[in-house]
Amino acid sequence: MRQFVHNVSYLAVYSVEFAASQGKTIFEEVALPLGAEVVNVNLNVDEASDVGVTCDVGLNEDKEKFLNDIPLDSKAPHTSAQNLNVASRGSVNLTLSSAATKGKVTLRVMYFLPSTIKTEY
Repeated sequence: MRQFVHNVSYLAVYSVEFAASQGKTIFEEVALPLGAEVVNVNLNVDEASDVGVTCDVGLNEDKEKFLNDIPLDSKAPHTSAQNLNVASRGSVNLTLSSAATKGKVTLRVMYFLPSTIKTEY
C-alpha cells in the first residue's frame, strides 16, 4: 500500500500572564504559514483569572474559530474539535471579553506544513 503523508509538524506553545499584560484584551499568539494544516488547538487555564472573564481562540477574521466563551476563572484544559487548512497567512489569537488583572493561560497549536512524502507499507 502506498500513501502520501505530511512529514513536517510543528507544536507552537505560547503562555500569557494577564497581570503583566497591561490591560490588553487581544493577543496575537501563533503565526500560521500559508497552507498549514491545523490539527489541534488546546487552551489550558494554568492559573485562574478574574470572575466573568472569558476567552475566544480564533483567527483575525473569525475570532471564535477554535474555542468560544471559555471561562478563565477556574483551572481546566480546553481542546478544539475544529481542524483548518490555512488559506492565507495569519495567526491564532486570544480575545478576552474584558481586561484581566490576574491568571495565566497556555495555548498549544499543532500544525503540519503542506510538504508530503510517499510511504509504502
